[in-house]
Amino acid sequence: MDLQLQGKRAFVSGASGGIGRSIAQVLSEEGCSVVAHGRDKTRTEETAHLIEKAGGKVVVAIGDLATDEGCRSVADLSLDSLGGIEIVVNNAGVAIRKDAPAWSEIPPQTWIDSYQVNFLSSLRMSQMFLPSIKEAGWGRFINISSVSATKVPALHEYGVAKAALNKLTADMSKDVGKYNATANGIMPGIIMTPAIEEYLRVTAQRMQWTGDQAEIERRYFTEMAPQSVTRMGQPIDIAGMVVFLASPWASYVTGVTFRIDGGSNPNSQG
Repeated sequence: MDLQLQGKRAFVSGASGGIGRSIAQVLSEEGCSVVAHGRDKTRTEETAHLIEKAGGKVVVAIGDLATDEGCRSVADLSLDSLGGIEIVVNNAGVAIRKDAPAWSEIPPQTWIDSYQVNFLSSLRMSQMFLPSIKEAGWGRFINISSVSATKVPALHEYGVAKAALNKLTADMSKDVGKYNATANGIMPGIIMTPAIEEYLRVTAQRMQWTGDQAEIERRYFTEMAPQSVTRMGQPIDIAGMVVFLASPWASYVTGVTFRIDGGSNPNSQG
């Protein structure tokens, strides 16, 4: 199936590994020129090397999107390098407190820090790339949220910021349609990335689980977070949805935040 993305210009934040790296690779495979953003220069350049090895065009942009200055620097480099951006994938984000404290134990500054990286970074980059999308007369905004934004009883400061991102996605969609653009979101469930590996390790210690990785995953799905598909998600599970939403095939889809969670939503359980 031709996704009709040949020649499009895409920005992917948090592309140094995990979900972001997979998204950048798949967009490139579909013919996009890609800006791969990250904070870690070595890991982001590894993403670029993989894309270039496969014959793709990629630009590396290093910067801290938790600040206005960092966002502006990354946006300027992206626009100057590719001459414009039409597909904006806001993937950068991090759970700051992986030890899962109660909400009442999280100091205000941690909530602020989480809001900066998990919400405001997406807002800033979307605002900065909007003029380019207006000029192109076509565009896609895709915000990577999390199921933590809904009913997950942990990662409070992360989930609250992602809930704000879901609201922003809906608001953006009402505005950008007149520019022949769409705005959608994705709420991944538990996806096997280095951050999730650390989360599972901390969870296993807290729950006093023993055994190998397979046993820890089994207990996670049976005792803590049951879901219909009893495996960890992989980054490609998210990347596949991103490239569809980025394509003209999804031109009638906007204002929706999709759960890709293996059926962890209680409403989807049989």
